[in-house]
Amino acid sequence: MTREEKLNEVLENRVDALYKEHQARWAAMEPTELIGMAKKIAAIQSVYEEMGGSGYREDIVELLLQADDPLELVSNEWLAYSAPDLHTGIDNVLYEACGKIRLGPQNASVSDPEDFPELSGGGSDGQMTGQRM
Repeated sequence: MTREEKLNEVLENRVDALYKEHQARWAAMEPTELIGMAKKIAAIQSVYEEMGGSGYREDIVELLLQADDPLELVSNEWLAYSAPDLHTGIDNVLYEACGKIRLGPQNASVSDPEDFPELSGGGSDGQMTGQRM
């Protein structure tokens, strides 16, 4: 086994142990606390799955092993990297949701689009105007 492989094994074992510690903390939390941590928990789970069994370069592994909790460190970076800009993306999401409502109740969770006239658009072509409701 090469030095790089040994270091990767050490990292994998450490990440496994850290993940179990995170799981134990989550198990002790109240449901409302867990709900508030949903994004963080999902990030830790995703990073844990990705880091398991992956062969990283020796220099990367050496640096990660210097961190108190490399799993949390990488998951925090992943959250920062992958966080969508909800403010600018919400208009697109609203437009898509309203389009499904216009197609009929089978395509949306709203049973009667007539109950929500504010979602009917407002532009001359029936499209969303981009104005906030």
